[in-house]
Amino acid sequence: MQGAFIKDLVSRDGRARSQIKDPYSIIFVVDAKHEVSVPSIDHSGNIWWTASCVAVGCISYMDGKAELTFARRGADISAQPAFDGSVETPSRSLAVLAPDAEILMTADVPSFSTRVQIWTNHPTEPDKIDIFFG
Repeated sequence: MQGAFIKDLVSRDGRARSQIKDPYSIIFVVDAKHEVSVPSIDHSGNIWWTASCVAVGCISYMDGKAELTFARRGADISAQPAFDGSVETPSRSLAVLAPDAEILMTADVPSFSTRVQIWTNHPTEPDKIDIFFG
């Protein structure tokens, strides 16, 4: 059942969409199969990172769900991203994880380091997060 759900997500024009509502209100962009170094989460901004992990704070679970978009780069977005950097991907697989390590979305990538750009619609508690990679 989970496989069918993921297949449906990634089949929509190459873009995966998901809504999350969890008590932690955070997601992680990481290599899907390797151990990562989670960044220290402080109270400044809503994006923290290390070479192997980007943590993104989302809207508080009491206030609603966060809508995520996870897609290969190709969109022409004129606004500056909230994050523009690289994530180590030694397994050549990039994933978006919930705090309990549940894989929300995943995609194969061609190299051992993947450029990731993230746009959010609010500086501290976004309910719309666009993650583009490649």
